[in-house]
Amino acid sequence: MDIRRTLKFLGQLLLAATVALLLIINVLQGVYGVVVIAVVSGRSMYPLLRTGDIVFVIPRQLAGGINVGDVVVYRDQANELIIHRVIDVEQCGELLYFRVKGDNNPIEDIFKYTTCPHNNDVRGIPEEWIVGKVLSLGNDLVVKIPYLGLLKVSGFRVFRVPGVG
Repeated sequence: MDIRRTLKFLGQLLLAATVALLLIINVLQGVYGVVVIAVVSGRSMYPLLRTGDIVFVIPRQLAGGINVGDVVVYRDQANELIIHRVIDVEQCGELLYFRVKGDNNPIEDIFKYTTCPHNNDVRGIPEEWIVGKVLSLGNDLVVKIPYLGLLKVSGFRVFRVPGVG
């Protein structure tokens, strides 16, 4: 009987610690504007990512270089957060432009691209739009918490990252 009570207490403690951690991360995101965790919405990155998966985002300034194959979060012109894979990187003067595509999408995000002011042939997502790189161990092993983002906690706001598709 005592072991059941102990296990129940430990489970409740773990749940409370998880909720507290998510609340702290949410407050930091709201106050400082840095996206640290994101809840995936949509099927554009299927089967790697599914609706409800929680991913961890390394802010661009801390992520180091962003390369072909990396999964990134970027903010488009409509201020929406999008999570897609880098398929090409082009340089235009000192500026970097990233071509991106959802793994499950038939085409890249050409409708989101802008043109480099120095060379009209270079189009993509400008580096300053990149919020961060999704934490991963190689290109096909993203660190995630599957489906936890499907839970709704009243009054708790989690940043939603829609995909195209």
